[in-house]
Amino acid sequence: MNAARVMTLTVLVGALLLFGMEPMVGRMLVPYFGSAVSTWLTALMFFQIVLFGGYLYAHLVAPRIGRWHLLLLFLPLLNLPLGVRGEVAPVAPMAQILLSLTLSVGLPFFVLSTTAVVLQLWWSRSDLGKDREPYPLYAASNSGSLLALLGYPFLVEPLAGLRAQSLVWAGGYVLYAGLVAASWHLARPEPGHAEEVVASGPPPSVGELSLWALLAALPSGFLLAVTSVIANEVGSFPMVWVLPLAIYLGTFVLLFRDDPVGMGLRRFWPELGALGLLGYSLASGTSYLLLAFQLTLFFLYCMVVHGELYTRRPEPAYLTRYYLALSFGGGLGGTVVNLVPPAAFDGLYEYPLLVLAFVVVLAVLRGRETLEDLRGASVVVGATRLVVFQGVLAIAAFGQYTFWTQPPLHVDRNFYGTFRVVEEDGVRRLMHGSTQHGSQYTDPARLYEPLTYFSVGGCLHDTYDLTDTGPRSIAVLGLGAGVVASFLGAEDRLDFFEIDPGNEPIAREWFTFLDATPATTRVLVGDGRLKLLSEGSGPYALIHLDAFSGDGIPTHLLTKEAVEGYLSQLEPGGHILFHISNRYYDLRPVVASLAEANGLNVVYSPPGGTAICAVASKDDLAPFVGRGWNPDPPLLPKGTLWTDDYVNVLSALWWGMGESYALQADLARKHR
Repeated sequence: MNAARVMTLTVLVGALLLFGMEPMVGRMLVPYFGSAVSTWLTALMFFQIVLFGGYLYAHLVAPRIGRWHLLLLFLPLLNLPLGVRGEVAPVAPMAQILLSLTLSVGLPFFVLSTTAVVLQLWWSRSDLGKDREPYPLYAASNSGSLLALLGYPFLVEPLAGLRAQSLVWAGGYVLYAGLVAASWHLARPEPGHAEEVVASGPPPSVGELSLWALLAALPSGFLLAVTSVIANEVGSFPMVWVLPLAIYLGTFVLLFRDDPVGMGLRRFWPELGALGLLGYSLASGTSYLLLAFQLTLFFLYCMVVHGELYTRRPEPAYLTRYYLALSFGGGLGGTVVNLVPPAAFDGLYEYPLLVLAFVVVLAVLRGRETLEDLRGASVVVGATRLVVFQGVLAIAAFGQYTFWTQPPLHVDRNFYGTFRVVEEDGVRRLMHGSTQHGSQYTDPARLYEPLTYFSVGGCLHDTYDLTDTGPRSIAVLGLGAGVVASFLGAEDRLDFFEIDPGNEPIAREWFTFLDATPATTRVLVGDGRLKLLSEGSGPYALIHLDAFSGDGIPTHLLTKEAVEGYLSQLEPGGHILFHISNRYYDLRPVVASLAEANGLNVVYSPPGGTAICAVASKDDLAPFVGRGWNPDPPLLPKGTLWTDDYVNVLSALWWGMGESYALQADLARKHR
């Protein structure tokens, strides 16, 4: 059996398991800590830190223990099959997420993180290392990572639930352990063989190690920034998590090989710096085109920086130091961007700071070469590059000028995103990203006149009007500006469940709905579903789900188990209201399947109004039908039941792109 092929297959399988684990574990965290993007970013930071630990082991321990490394393969058996273990924490404290990850998946992730470097070490100390560099194994590893990340949202998640995924993963790990043992047997590297790997030059200096770490930190930090931008608009779930990460790893596949692809992109770092500032100006854009632009920019950014890393790679004798520096820089970049900006900045300022760092580092490394290229280029080429650079920079500057000349009244940022309070034409609005979460007239005579989809005669007002049968107890998942409070009377009781602790102070300081309502109100901070079950004061006459962040789907709020929890807090004859207006996804089939699974009926808001579904027994929905709500809309596809174990976001995205969603998407845009 060919040793090179077995070792290549081993690192490929190891990477498949390693990066297939990441989105799977992210999904497993949701029932415990909620679906906010901060939960995933904390998990991503954890994976980066443990990856550094694996590379540290590969540098310090693996070269000295030889075949005894095989004993390490037995440790992950303690955590199989994979599953998150921990206490439910609706506020999702970072320390508790990290502890849960450490106890539940720390060992498997650590062992798998050693694979690429340890096998490259074995390769370089075997006969294979006499004629060939081991670096292509790193490309093979990243190919497996890329395959796992793209395969998860588009193949694994739509076809299998978490339990089945975990069992298949456990079987894959057994296969992996066998391949590692076979690789050792075929290569037979020994600790004493290290003397045969002769270095032709001195070991890397502190400056070289620092430069490797810096070059690794920049794309790693930008990975979290871009993920945060996209997840705050589209939603936080595996399909959104893995796309930036897949791009990040895909650039290693293209570059860390015998014939690297795209090295010429490094010449255009000045233009990419200008594009980065443009990307920051467009960071709150929500069209597919703008999201594609962000991902494309991130790809080009990684290609340039990782290309520099590849050209500065050391000889094989020093590869463990090289990968240790890369993993240290990657972990440091991810940790700093995850922890510092939400606490230090009130906006997404890490984005332009990372772009600025990119420009400064590339100017130092390639500035002289770039000037020589421009001097040697033709007049047409030089003029074109200059025009492109200045044009992009001018557009980016105009976007920022517009923002700073019309500054928001207030900006607040934390781990859950950024809120802005803006005022225009006598209306004050609460914005989360590019999505409006409530507005109010500034005219004292019209303060309590609800606007947008809360307006009198609209579907939300319809719902509260139709359920006004006396003193009511109402639960609302999602606070926003607190506009719902204006619908209630003195005998009513209203519980808001809001995951973002920064939302309530803004709603009280900049809007008056909460303080002026005659109803008795509470704002409970934490994940809406988890907090409702643990601290809700039901039974409720109405449970109103309005907990979307941007156009993201809070998938754990739309599962069979979630609805069962709502029903346990609902009084007889009560209603569940799903506010599902969205620019990307059609969630009506999902709500229909949830109603059917729980023996309930559903009606849909009439054309010309905000996309809303009301769920209750058939008789209790008769008043809605009387006002024009539709119990059987045309062209509604058959939805697959979502559960805590199984969610298929891809189908909702597909439905949202079809004709059945065209009217709903248009209405959603009008009501933003």
